[in-house]
Amino acid sequence: MALLLSLLTALVLFSSGPGGALGCDPPQDHVLLSRENLVLLSQMSTISPLFCLKDRKHFRFPRATVDGSQVQKAQALSVLHEILQQISDLLTTENSSVTWNMTLVDQLRTGLHRQLEDLDTCWAWEMEEEGSALAMQGLTLALKRYFQGLRLYLKEKKYSDCAWEVVRVEIMRSFSSTRALQERLRNKDGDHPPLPMALLLSLLMALVLFSSGPGGALGCDLPEDHVLLSRENLVLLSQMSTISPFFCLKDRKHFRFPWATVDGSQVQKAQALSVLHEMLQQISDLLPTENSSVTWNMTLVDQLHAGLHQQLEDLDTCWAQEMGEEGSALAMQGPTLALKRYFQGLRLYLKEKKYSDCAWEVVRVEIMRSFSSTRALQERLRNKDGDL
Repeated sequence: MALLLSLLTALVLFSSGPGGALGCDPPQDHVLLSRENLVLLSQMSTISPLFCLKDRKHFRFPRATVDGSQVQKAQALSVLHEILQQISDLLTTENSSVTWNMTLVDQLRTGLHRQLEDLDTCWAWEMEEEGSALAMQGLTLALKRYFQGLRLYLKEKKYSDCAWEVVRVEIMRSFSSTRALQERLRNKDGDHPPLPMALLLSLLMALVLFSSGPGGALGCDLPEDHVLLSRENLVLLSQMSTISPFFCLKDRKHFRFPWATVDGSQVQKAQALSVLHEMLQQISDLLPTENSSVTWNMTLVDQLHAGLHQQLEDLDTCWAQEMGEEGSALAMQGPTLALKRYFQGLRLYLKEKKYSDCAWEVVRVEIMRSFSSTRALQERLRNKDGDL
């Protein structure tokens, strides 16, 4: 996930030529810093998100602040500066998680400081061009309230490791959200409309976007590479075990996969994305356990884990947009709750079998079945043009 985030950030920060970019362009080094900082942010925690599901919370990030079509250039720089400054301040607290790799945290702070210096120069230039700072106050105030909410949450949770893990993931989302703002600003040229996020994804992946007919397909198009990545991940999943299923027939069990959750004809757009996200996240969380099978090829497991993170990042972008369009998350709870129960059944089975190699083999085959079902759902979503 971190790699995809960093590549997107790198793409949107490239100069777009005279008249199209910010009046003051950040240096090329700013691109590399964004990439490095996002990678560091993704790597600095050693705790598994699996243990922190009960602590998750929706913090209501003020998405209007990163809508490039609604802000001026100086306002955009102000927003970017505020987000980076708030992240930097949040990481300097004395109550940070003991599970963090502090060497990586220190490197991240240094990188954020360098990005802030780049923006300071451009911000001063734009302020001279556009005048008063009064227009900035509303946007930055919304961001201050958002980050204050993160601090209050940490205090309420007594700065627990899981609370910090929740906040770290939330910081990654707010950090990555700035790329849409930068992309729209980069492509502004007079009154020309900004490029949609779907085009940004297509440029990144160098593939054709999914078809999306008027009013019917997903509001945010997944890149075609998402489907190709699904196939690659399924191949990795099939190859990573070195034990023969023949020796594990006695351990087979029917886990009652909730097939209704992946029926594309029965769910709304945001629900479909929620189901796909939950499925991939659960698989990703299940694989890195300390009790995984010794018969697995860990090189392939690591490749699979990276591929799942890339798919999750694609879905994060679209899911946030669809949630904004369709409102409450209540409609998602039924399907995702069914999936949570299903995967909890897999975990209980593994524990009951004391994480034996055959138990893992049974679960691996079961995961392949559930994983392959997401391909059918994605294909249905991709090919719908009016009847979803």
